[in-house]
Amino acid sequence: MSVRYNEDFKKEVVKAYMAGDRSLVRLSADYNVAKSTISDWAKKYG
Repeated sequence: MSVRYNEDFKKEVVKAYMAGDRSLVRLSADYNVAKSTISDWAKKYG
């Protein structure tokens, strides 16, 4: 079963990722999203 995230959530995660104050591992744990998914979102929204 895949989880569907809304656009605002994705952009929030990417914004936190781009800020660079937390590692990808930490963001993944904080938002409960796979590291590869965050990387994919960053390519799309970053």
